[in-house]
Amino acid sequence: MASTERVLIDTDVASYLMKGGENALRYEPFVAGKFVAVSFVTVGEMYIGAHLRGWGSRRYNSLEVH
Repeated sequence: MASTERVLIDTDVASYLMKGGENALRYEPFVAGKFVAVSFVTVGEMYIGAHLRGWGSRRYNSLEVH
């Protein structure tokens, strides 16, 4: 059964978790097993960041959540 506990993360934390590494390790305990959400502002910031960095369509589309 999925956890009903929810956590809202900001853009920096979302980015750290996507990239992995040392910064991600700091935040993983706070999100593990929880329903993780981001605001629409974070979604926009992630897309503009991908656009500005020239991500290709496959990588850009990987931002979609299913």
